[in-house]
Amino acid sequence: MNYNPRLRCIDGFQIKEVTHHFEKGHDELKTDSNQSIQEAKAMIESTLQYIKNKIDELTREFTNSNFNTQYKNVLCLLYDDDPSKMEFIKLSTSQFINTLSELRNKTGRGHGAIDPIKVSDYEALFYLRTAEDLCILLLDRMYIKLSPFKRNSVHSLFIHEGEKSYLDDTQFRNEARGITYILVEGIINQIEIERAKIHLDEFVDKALINELLREHMQDDAIFLHSVGRGEFLYYSASVQKYYVVHYVYDESGLIARLIIRREKDSE
Repeated sequence: MNYNPRLRCIDGFQIKEVTHHFEKGHDELKTDSNQSIQEAKAMIESTLQYIKNKIDELTREFTNSNFNTQYKNVLCLLYDDDPSKMEFIKLSTSQFINTLSELRNKTGRGHGAIDPIKVSDYEALFYLRTAEDLCILLLDRMYIKLSPFKRNSVHSLFIHEGEKSYLDDTQFRNEARGITYILVEGIINQIEIERAKIHLDEFVDKALINELLREHMQDDAIFLHSVGRGEFLYYSASVQKYYVVHYVYDESGLIARLIIRREKDSE
């Protein structure tokens, strides 16, 4: 399929089944838009099952409950610490879940529909995109709940957001902030912060440099020692990870770029 910026959101979670249904749903739009409805529901079902397995593997059998009940169960797992927000999200999304389930049954002969409803490609795209947005919402909440890492920091899983531009399969860039994310198998291996207009003085701008660096490391990361001129080692005890910070100087000795990258855990 052609590149779609939304794919980076789904693909960033590296869930094979979810990405498969997303891609197939878009591929079917021009040839069999009814099938796209099937894939929209399957994408949400795969997402719910994945979250259920990640958060609560030992509770009652999940697959035996219906689609609507599965969805509500997962919301309870994701928002057990914020029930008022859960009720708001459930209220605003449950009608879509019900409608998608019914439409899926009425757009395919294999689900009891004697005379299936025919949806156009744009009608199918509406349901596909809405299902996609719902999956992203659920997966993002799961990531926040389970991940020990600060969002989009070095060592963390990269989660694409709208202001970040796709460069290639391993790089994304936030042009407005001059930040480039370099990935290895979906994990942020390195973050580069460019100071295109105003370069930084290593000593005068020490507080600002520290602020920029700590945005992309764990909050408890501490300075260990210098590795060389403009190169430093940090460590986070909360995630047991090391970071190497590197200053790239311009010809006048000011810092033009800050680089934060992963270091081996055994360092």
